[in-house]
Amino acid sequence: MMSLEDKMERATILLEALPYIRKFSGKTVVIKYGGSIMINDDLKHQFARDIALLKYVGLNPIIVHGGGKEITKWMDKLGKEAEFIDGLRVTDSETLEITEMVLVGKINSEIVSLINREGMDVSETFTGEWSSDEWHYLAFDGTVPEGASTVQVGAMLVQPTGDDHGSVYMDDFYMHLPLTTTGLFVTHGALADAAVENGVTNLTWTWDVWSSDGFEFTPSSSGERTIHVDVSEMLGIDGLSLPTEFALHNNYPNPFNPVTNIIYDIPEVTDVTLEIYNVMGQRVRTLAQGSHEPGRYQIVWNATNDFGQGLSSGMYIYRIQAGDFVSVKKLVLMK
Repeated sequence: MMSLEDKMERATILLEALPYIRKFSGKTVVIKYGGSIMINDDLKHQFARDIALLKYVGLNPIIVHGGGKEITKWMDKLGKEAEFIDGLRVTDSETLEITEMVLVGKINSEIVSLINREGMDVSETFTGEWSSDEWHYLAFDGTVPEGASTVQVGAMLVQPTGDDHGSVYMDDFYMHLPLTTTGLFVTHGALADAAVENGVTNLTWTWDVWSSDGFEFTPSSSGERTIHVDVSEMLGIDGLSLPTEFALHNNYPNPFNPVTNIIYDIPEVTDVTLEIYNVMGQRVRTLAQGSHEPGRYQIVWNATNDFGQGLSSGMYIYRIQAGDFVSVKKLVLMK
């Protein structure tokens, strides 16, 4: 609880700041977040309170942050050596994946979370600042009230002024509904067709049963189950059509909810480990482990950990090791 002395001190500071608040009200201010603040929990919370206060009194704060030490720490965890030339980091494609994961998935989300806890309303909104040469995914959760006969999903375009121009293209809306029946029957042919359509020789499906009372979700006590489908004979795979090099492909869709597909190529018999990590460097799921025959493999991951528990929204990375081959990529879960 704040003491009387602390309250008086804050009141004094606000009175002294009043002329500057009036002068800069409505202005945009750029604030650098880094250094000792990033490694001090007390300073983090003080920083978040100050940002919220600036917004409340009419300023528009923009936060600029780095994260070099955190990037290097993550690279060490993933077995990739950080390289510098004249003090500048050498950034190849894999290093860029890790950099984006750390800056966007960890540091940026932590800043937003801190500000949220201080009472400032922060939401993700599509604006003209977003890249115009790629598709962006936005998602939210909603509950349909009992007795509703129609559900509509849409988007709203809001212009800051009456003289704004430009185009926004929307590709599709997806609405996922929970299964309310007691049975769901899938044929082996349907499972195999998915592998054929995606041009892979091996496909791993995982599933679990969850129940909900409208407030909490509970998974089955027996945990997640898995079935592996091999369609190499159906496709007539021969030596000429097998992969010629190791590869880990970009997952799709990405961002995703509720499932995503991870594809990788194995050109020779070898031991393979495919794992998912969160932004704290903790392994949350092992998707594949053991000897693999040559072929293209696909795993459908439903955003659960090794215990069958659903994971929270955010950025994750998937890492494969097959012999001496190591590759990492990022994926984003949006709920």
